[in-house]
Amino acid sequence: MKIVKIIWRDALAEGGRWMDEDELDDFADDDSQFLVSSVGYELRKTKDYITLMQNHCLENNFGGNLIKIPRRWIVEYTELK
Repeated sequence: MKIVKIIWRDALAEGGRWMDEDELDDFADDDSQFLVSSVGYELRKTKDYITLMQNHCLENNFGGNLIKIPRRWIVEYTELK
């Protein structure tokens, strides 16, 4: 099992709502953090984004519960285990 801690800046601090074209949920109004495990989420890291998606969404091939964080917003990324 891999546990990661991700803390990122909020959308309003970065100049407005984020990724409207991806139809993601509104972002929090303050700094946000998630403590997630690979049991419940798929973690994908690219050059530009860190993406978290619930495993059942991948298995059933439908969208939802997707968190796509631009790397420039990342305050802290730590692999805890």
